[in-house]
Amino acid sequence: MQDKFSYYDFIANIIPGILILWGLNFASMTSRLLQKATTNNIATDTLTFIVLAYILGLAIQFLAKNSIEILLKHIFWKDTFFSELYLIKEANLCFESTREKILEYATNKFGYSKKQLNVLNTKNIFANKTKLNLAMGLSQQIYRSLDAYTSDNSLAQKAHLQNIKYSMFRGISLAFFVLSIIILLENIVGLGLAMKYFILPCIFFIGFLLFFIITKQRGELYIKGLFNTIFYKD
Repeated sequence: MQDKFSYYDFIANIIPGILILWGLNFASMTSRLLQKATTNNIATDTLTFIVLAYILGLAIQFLAKNSIEILLKHIFWKDTFFSELYLIKEANLCFESTREKILEYATNKFGYSKKQLNVLNTKNIFANKTKLNLAMGLSQQIYRSLDAYTSDNSLAQKAHLQNIKYSMFRGISLAFFVLSIIILLENIVGLGLAMKYFILPCIFFIGFLLFFIITKQRGELYIKGLFNTIFYKD
């Protein structure tokens, strides 16, 4: 399973890099640079392309974690991770019956006391910053406990795959955004402000918005799927 997920991680990193290299062909300046970099040797050019795409992908993932993820948290998850809100009662992110079963599981499996878990049920918790921070930290701890347990026991593979997809789509989202800016700036500098030169940047920007939403969905599916495994595996 470890080899399988290492493969998925590689794919999640290299695809945003491939997207960047493909999109740069639409910018005349970078397109000429890419053409000059080719050697007309298929093996050498292929290896160079893969290495360059992977390095670019790693850079994109680093930047996406510090930009796209922050934007996701700000817009959708109250400036925090979805996992930190998921078990808080007043966040209303899962059915109450499901939440209660998860907390019971956390008590029986991971040793959390009911007294500890009571903070997750605090009324008007979003008006109490101290208790909110405690509740978010506890929700995150329970998530991390389940994440580690399922990873160590080769469980919840579909849920963990959603996490890899979350990472990949996060990188793709940023890649589309970067390409929209690069093509837009080149068009403004080199070709003026004619409407036809804004079509491609708009297409890339729509790609950014689309994958931004998909990233949010995958992140939530990962957390929900991970917690749902407690109903099927012990």
